[in-house]
Amino acid sequence: MDSTFLSFYPSLQNDDSLVAKLQSLKLVVFDVDGVLTDGRLLYTDQGENIKCFNVKDGVAMKLLPKWGIQVAVITAKDSAPLRLRMKDTKSRSFLSRLP
Repeated sequence: MDSTFLSFYPSLQNDDSLVAKLQSLKLVVFDVDGVLTDGRLLYTDQGENIKCFNVKDGVAMKLLPKWGIQVAVITAKDSAPLRLRMKDTKSRSFLSRLP
């Protein structure tokens, strides 16, 4: 976490304990559907699955590694759109298989 980033969030600048906690992070794991996406599943006429990702999440996923924090995602459903998004953000993906 650097001072330039913190300057955008005055409430963080005045809370040393929160900043210390943030600086101790090593890994952030995001769920995909409904967290990194809006939860909708769109299908083309050919049956291709399309997901809508928020660009702001992608910015955070690219910034975190610059501060030494690894980023991973967890999902119950693997998809080509997800793999492409993870490649774009240089994030790891962990697939969770439900019983």
